[in-house]
Amino acid sequence: MKYQRKSIKGISVSLKVALLAIAALLMPTVAEAATYYVDAVSGSDSGNGSSTSPWKTIGKAKATVAAGDTVLLQSGNYGGVSFGNTDRNGLSWTSPITYKAASGSNPVFDYLNVAWGSSTTPAKRYLVFDGISVIAKSGTGRVVSIADSSFLQFKNMLIQGDFRTRGVAGTTGYCVYFSTPNSKSINDVWIDNCEIRDASVGIELTGTIGNNVVIRNNELHHFAASGIKPATKIGNGTIYIEGNEIYDQDVVDDAHGTGISIRNDNMVIRGNVIHNYGNTRGIRSYGLIFPTTGYCNMLIENNLVYDTINMYSVEFCDVGSNFVIRNNTFVGRPRGRTGCSYYEYALQIQLATGVNGSGLKMNNNVFVGAVSVSSSVPSANINNNIIYSLIRSGSWISALTNNKIVTSSATNSSYFYPSGKFFLGGSEFDNYAFKVVTRTTGADLIDEYQLASGSPGVDICPLTTASASDMLEASRVDIASVGNNGSNYADAGCYEFGGKPSSEPVDSNFTFVDVGPQSVVEDHALTFKLSATDPAGAAVTYTAANMPSGATLSGDTFTWTPTYSQSGSYTVTFKASNGTATLSQAVTITVTNANRAPVMSAIATQNATSGSMLSFNVVASDPDGDALSYSATGLPSGASFTGSTFSWIPTVTQAGSYDVLFTVSDGQLQVSRTVTIVVDGGVVVPVNKAPVLAAIGSKTVQVGNTLSFNLAGTDAENDTLTYSASTLPSGATLSGQTFSWTPTTAGTYSVTFRVSDGQLADSETVAITVTAVSTSTNKPPVFAVIGNKTVKERDALQFYVNATDPEGKAVTYSIKGLPTYASFTGNKFYWRPTFIQQGTHTVTFTASDGVTTSSSTITITVVNVNQPPRLYDIGSKSVNEASKLTIYAKGADPDKTPVTFSAKGLPAGATFTPGSYGTFTWTPTRLQAGTYYVTFTISDGLLTDSETVTITVRNV
Repeated sequence: MKYQRKSIKGISVSLKVALLAIAALLMPTVAEAATYYVDAVSGSDSGNGSSTSPWKTIGKAKATVAAGDTVLLQSGNYGGVSFGNTDRNGLSWTSPITYKAASGSNPVFDYLNVAWGSSTTPAKRYLVFDGISVIAKSGTGRVVSIADSSFLQFKNMLIQGDFRTRGVAGTTGYCVYFSTPNSKSINDVWIDNCEIRDASVGIELTGTIGNNVVIRNNELHHFAASGIKPATKIGNGTIYIEGNEIYDQDVVDDAHGTGISIRNDNMVIRGNVIHNYGNTRGIRSYGLIFPTTGYCNMLIENNLVYDTINMYSVEFCDVGSNFVIRNNTFVGRPRGRTGCSYYEYALQIQLATGVNGSGLKMNNNVFVGAVSVSSSVPSANINNNIIYSLIRSGSWISALTNNKIVTSSATNSSYFYPSGKFFLGGSEFDNYAFKVVTRTTGADLIDEYQLASGSPGVDICPLTTASASDMLEASRVDIASVGNNGSNYADAGCYEFGGKPSSEPVDSNFTFVDVGPQSVVEDHALTFKLSATDPAGAAVTYTAANMPSGATLSGDTFTWTPTYSQSGSYTVTFKASNGTATLSQAVTITVTNANRAPVMSAIATQNATSGSMLSFNVVASDPDGDALSYSATGLPSGASFTGSTFSWIPTVTQAGSYDVLFTVSDGQLQVSRTVTIVVDGGVVVPVNKAPVLAAIGSKTVQVGNTLSFNLAGTDAENDTLTYSASTLPSGATLSGQTFSWTPTTAGTYSVTFRVSDGQLADSETVAITVTAVSTSTNKPPVFAVIGNKTVKERDALQFYVNATDPEGKAVTYSIKGLPTYASFTGNKFYWRPTFIQQGTHTVTFTASDGVTTSSSTITITVVNVNQPPRLYDIGSKSVNEASKLTIYAKGADPDKTPVTFSAKGLPAGATFTPGSYGTFTWTPTRLQAGTYYVTFTISDGLLTDSETVTITVRNV
C-alpha cells in the first residue's frame, strides 16, 4: 500500500504487548489446524476442499471449518458474504478461523457482513479476513458491516464502494460500518493495512464500542464525507486510530466531511497523515456531545495535517480533562492575506461549558497558521509550540509565555518556506506547499514536512513532555549545539530530526556473532547457538522476536522442529543485551517441504451382477496438498478407469473374481491398494437398443422472427428419454423437447440435437439459415412525441423517450448533441445545467430496430438564474490622525451584470465615490482617534454582497 513506505508502525508497543497477553490467557488446546481451498470459478462443493478438489462456495467452507483452520480463496467473485451466529467461530487469537487470499489470487466479495443477531451468547468470533477485495455493486449501502460481533481482524484488504459523481444518486454510504442493534459491545476489532475507498464515509463506528478497537496503517481516500467517524454511544472503551493516511475528499452534492470526525472520547489518534481533505476540517471533535464535561482522555500526537479544504485545519470543540495535543504538525492553507491571517487556522480550540482548561496539555506542536482558543485557559499546560499567529486576544495568552509566536502583525511568509529553511521540503514542496491556491491536486508532501537541518523546531522541548517517538517511531535525539543548550531535548512537530528507528544504546566493544541464514526440512530438528561477547565480562541475555510456532529459545540455544504445514521462509530477530547496550540481527530460516506419500481410503470388496453397471470412486488425499494422479492395473475386459472413477458392465460370460490394483501418485511417492471384484452369473439382460431421434431437417428463419419446433424420439424398451443440444446460438433455448430462437444476425448456424435413454443416444446436426430483413419492406420505429423542454440553471431535467416498432422488433436509442454534463442511458435523459449553460440546445434522439432508424429533434432552453455579485475582501484598516486613508471597493458579478457600489456609516469628513469601483477617501482630524465601522456594498440591482470594515484611527 502507498503508506507502508513511510514505515509508520501505528499501534503503540504497549498496546501490542497488552493484546498479546490477553491472547495468551485465552489460548485453548485445539486439534491440529487444517487448510482448505475454495475456487469460485472451477470448484465444486462436492469436493473435499483440497488444493486439487476445492470447494466452490464460502457457505461450504463456513459449514465445515473448525477453530484454527485456514480457508485459502482462489481468484473469482464469491458474491455477497455474510456470517451469522450459527456460523462457526475460532477459539482465540492463537486458534482463529482465517479466510485468506491464496498466493497470487484476488478473491472478490460483493459485500461482507459479520453479524450476531439476537442470540444471548457472547459474540466472540475470532475470525480473520486477509487479502480479500470487497468491492460493492450498485445500490450497496455498506461494503463491510460489523454488527454485535467482536474479535475480528481485517488485514491487507481492498474495501471499495460504488462512487457516483455530482448530481448522480447512489454513492455507497459506508465502506466499513460498526453497529450494535442488539446492544452488544464490540471488542477487539482490528482494521489493519487496508485500502479503503470510494464511498460517502470511509469507516463509521456507532453503537456500543468496548476495548481494543484498532484502525491502523490504512490508506483511506476518495470519500464524499468523512474518512473515519467514531460516533458511538457515550462510555466507549479506548479507540485507537493510528498510522492511517486519509486524503482526496471528492464532495458530492454539497456533502460535508472531516478526515477524522470525532464524537467520542477515550481515544488515541496517533501518527496519521491527512491531506487534500476536510471541507469541514482535517480533524474535528464536534460540539454538544459532552457539553458540560467535555471530551476526556484524548491523546492527539504525531499527526500531520496539511492542504485541508476548509479554512480550519483542525478544530477541537468541548475540550475537557486529560486532553493531550503534542508533537503534531498542523498546516493552514495560505490565502494571500496580510499579517496574522496570512494562513488559515491551523487549530481552533473551544472549551466545554464550565471547564477551566486545566486538563488541556498542548506541547511541542508546529502550527503553521492561526491558533485560536475561545476561552481563558491560564491554568492550561501550553508550552514549546511554534505558532504562526494568535487570533482573538484574551487572558488565555498568559499561558503562552514558553512558546514561539512567529508574527503578531506584519506578514512573515518566509518563516516556514522555502525548502530547507524550516521543513526539509523538496521540488514538489516548492511547487505546491504554501501557495495561494484553493486546493492542491493531491501532492504527496508527507516526507517533505520533516524538519530541516538547523530548523527552529529542533531541540526546543524537554524530552519529558514529548511523545516517546515520532511519527515513524524514530527515537528522540538531542542534536549538539542546536536549539536549547544541554541535553534531553526533543523536537517540535510530528518528526524528530536525526532520530533512529531504535533508541537502544550501542556499545562498540560489545559484539554479536553473525548466525547467518539457516535451513531445515519439515519434521526435522534445527538447533543453533547464539554468541555475543562482552569484553568487560558482563552477563549477556538473549531474546527473540517473530519466533515461528513451536520454536523455543532457551538461554543461547534456538530449537525448532517445524511441522509439515510450516514450509516457507521465516525471519526471526535475535537480540543480545549486556545490560547497557543491545545488539540485534535478523536471521532468515528457510523450511523446505518434506514430501509425504498420498493417503488412499480403504476400498471394500466389490460385488457386481452381469448386465448391471458397477461404479465406484477411488478416494485419496495428499498431506502436502500436491496434485494427484490415478491409475489402475488388471482392468477386466470392458471396464474403464477415468480420473478416479471405475466403471464396468460385466457380460454374462464374465462371472468370476477379479483383482484390480489401483495406484495414486503425487509425482514422487505413491500408494496402492488391490480391490477384489466378484461378478455373479446374474440373469440374461436383453441388449439395450439405442433410441431413435425423429428427422428434423434444415430450418430457415428471418432476423427478428421466432423459430420454434419440437424434438421427437422413440425407444424400443420404452426407456425414459432426455433431450439436449450443443452449439446453441446465442439467445436460443431448448426446454424439454422444444427449441425456440429469435435470431438477431443473419447467417448459417449448425446445432446438434441429441436424444438419450441414459446409456445410448441418437443425434442429428441441423443447419439453421437466418436471412436478413429487407430494408425495402421493413418499417422504421415510430417516436412518441417528446416536445421541447425548458429548465433553469442548476435545476434537474429528466425525461424518457419512447418509440415502438411496427413489426415488434426491439428498439435501441442513441443521441446526438448531448450537452456537457448531461447523460443519456437506455431511453432516460438527465441533465443539471451549470450557471454558464443558459441558452438554447438542440438534441436529436434516434431509434433503431436494427435495420432502419427514425429521429426526433427537440430544443432544450436553459433559463438564466441570477447569481449575486461578489465584493472582494477589504479587511480591517488603520490610519494616523491627519493622514489620508483611501479604500477601494471592488468586485464582480458572475453573470457579467453591471454593478454599483455604495457605502454606509461614513465617518465625518469621509467621502465615497461610486463608479466601476467605489473609492472611499478620508483624512481624519486630530479629534477623530478611535474605531469606526463602514459597510461597503456591491449590487447588481437584485442581489448584493457587503463587508463591514473596521477602521482604526490612531492617536498621534
